[in-house]
Amino acid sequence: MRKILFLLCCLTVCLFAGPKAEWIIYPEDLSEGVNKERLLRTEFDVADKPIKQASVAYILDDSGYVYVNGKSVSQDAPRKSDFPGCYSFDVTGLLTAGRNALCAIAINGGGSGGSILRLSINYKDGSIQEVFSDTTWKTSRVKTE
Repeated sequence: MRKILFLLCCLTVCLFAGPKAEWIIYPEDLSEGVNKERLLRTEFDVADKPIKQASVAYILDDSGYVYVNGKSVSQDAPRKSDFPGCYSFDVTGLLTAGRNALCAIAINGGGSGGSILRLSINYKDGSIQEVFSDTTWKTSRVKTE
């Protein structure tokens, strides 16, 4: 049953995150990362034009937080479960024109923390910008500004 639910969860994130998003996992021996925070981060530019709506969809394995420009997209405590869930939040008010940062803090009860994410920005002029998790993201064991 868990495998079926996990597969459904993965299918859901594919619908949210699209085929361009990749799982990113902190590169370490799995036993070293058990129940420890692993940080995954990227920077991206936002155009200097009005944003209609922006959202981030993600799965964290097994739990954790997602931040845009240092602000949590959800004030909830990390969710712990036998399988990760897919979440989506509006982040329109957290973005600014110019350089922005997207960070995930993943905590995995069975190994190294990881995530799959998609940030979608819909501008008022009809254009769309997307940021996907991929292997270019920086990973760390230590929180930084």
